[in-house]
Amino acid sequence: MTNLNTTDLADYLAFATKANRSLELFRMKLIGHFTQVHLLPDGFDFSIEWFTDKNEEQIGVRIYPGEERYESPYLYVNPYPFNEKLFDESVSPGTWHTDGWKGIKVEWKDLEYKTEKEISGQIHDLFQIAQSHFQEGRPFYVLY
Repeated sequence: MTNLNTTDLADYLAFATKANRSLELFRMKLIGHFTQVHLLPDGFDFSIEWFTDKNEEQIGVRIYPGEERYESPYLYVNPYPFNEKLFDESVSPGTWHTDGWKGIKVEWKDLEYKTEKEISGQIHDLFQIAQSHFQEGRPFYVLY
């Protein structure tokens, strides 16, 4: 730990604070079954999981800080199980990601200069796209 410098630590703290606050604001719009914002142990992603009323249906909304494979931080919305019909939906900001996992990926550089409220609104919009394939015949679980 002696190779860490104060600039890197300050940058990470600013990133972590904004990521957490953005997810907390998004989380306030959810109803139903969902988790608190938490860290995933393998990559230290800031994460919220939202669950449908059916077994094994969920959407992970996460902000990943980056590492060797993906050096830059990014936001991702990952519905499970994934429905290939979602690829027909356009996403903005972001792109569909298919290498290793399937979902919506938004580079943090496209979000970092926005306010937490703006980021949470964009997360909400992307979440609704992911949620749409679970909604056939069921009401939405997100407040507008």
